[in-house]
Amino acid sequence: MSINVSNAFRTAAIALVVSAFVFTTDQSFGQGTFSNVEALDMARTSNQVSSADDRPKAGNAAKQAEPNLNLGLFDHEAGDRRYVRINGVVVTFRWIPAGQFLMGDDERSNARPVRLITISRGFWLAETETTQRLWEAVMGNNPCFHKGYEVDASTGPYMEPYDNLPVENVSWEDCCRFARRINDLGVSNGEFRLPTEAEWEYACRAGTTGDYNVDGEKLDDLGWYRNNSDKNHPVNPGKAFAQTHVVGLKLPNAWGLYDMLGNVNEWTSDWLGDYSDEELTDPVGPSDGEKRVLRGGCYMHDDVYSSFRAGNYPDGSSRFSGFRLLLTEPKQ
Repeated sequence: MSINVSNAFRTAAIALVVSAFVFTTDQSFGQGTFSNVEALDMARTSNQVSSADDRPKAGNAAKQAEPNLNLGLFDHEAGDRRYVRINGVVVTFRWIPAGQFLMGDDERSNARPVRLITISRGFWLAETETTQRLWEAVMGNNPCFHKGYEVDASTGPYMEPYDNLPVENVSWEDCCRFARRINDLGVSNGEFRLPTEAEWEYACRAGTTGDYNVDGEKLDDLGWYRNNSDKNHPVNPGKAFAQTHVVGLKLPNAWGLYDMLGNVNEWTSDWLGDYSDEELTDPVGPSDGEKRVLRGGCYMHDDVYSSFRAGNYPDGSSRFSGFRLLLTEPKQ
């Protein structure tokens, strides 16, 4: 067999140049250090957890802009993306700018009164709820009740890929341990934590003031709740069932966040208590209490909305509750 030495040499030379580019043009984007090539690959394949480019979308959310790989510096715009690789899993975060909003809901007894809240510093919030894949990558286990759709044997096997379902059946204490473990990995120059209740509602509303976090849209297009979670069996339409759904299938809000309404309740850092009528800056809730705040509602609720709030004991868990991560921006 004859070998074209010239072609073989040319191929080897190209491979050497590409290799040199990958391993010598590293740049820090604030979420660990990646080469330009790897960062581009991360951006284009981030459907490992929460891709905003490749995941199925509703309506006109199907096409997204190319990622801005300069994120992680400063001067961000609302909704800018940032990609963080955590134990091999790429997570997409959205920039939530500093600002003011009216927090609460005078129509609902546990969300009164409405008052002006100031969020003095912007932050990054995960585009979707924390997935089972990410939880497994960090914690090495899967505590979830829901790991796919159950179907009758007569219909043939069908399982929704569980790794992109939201993690649930985790307590507030579990979530804090999860965040601490990621911080110990040193994958970012910021801090991972649960959002405060005020940060959560501010990010959820994204400038809206009504029940739902996208003006003019129906709840069925924004979140998973009882009315659409127990009537959409993947094999037997109309068969009663209810469970969590793959993250990111509904419409996002104006800042690019998915599933803020429904799917799973989301833990926040605050103790549950009555609201004051004071105008506050960066409130963190009561100094103590019995239960921690859950926001957003879940797939089993009859209605979910931006001011929805509930609570559970810090060591309590259920198949209805999960969380999403907040990443702080380092102070300059």
